[in-house]
Amino acid sequence: MQHYAINFSDSGIAIIGLNNATGKLEDEAFLFVPKEEIASTKFNKKLMSYELEVATSKGTLAFKVNKTMVGASWHKENLATILNRL
Repeated sequence: MQHYAINFSDSGIAIIGLNNATGKLEDEAFLFVPKEEIASTKFNKKLMSYELEVATSKGTLAFKVNKTMVGASWHKENLATILNRL
């Protein structure tokens, strides 16, 4: 399973791949989806996680989003903020 850092901004969504062993950014695993290309964004609640679906003009991107992450205490609060915004 690949891990990603996902940033939501007024200009779009940045998706950056992370090395599964080190957690460092992967230089070649970067995608930016401009706001104009995003048709919809939604979180589907699963049993132990969420699924983020980003529908674009080129297709749909889907990501598993854990409710909590070990070693990233900020994740739970940031996820709640994003869920309230979308």
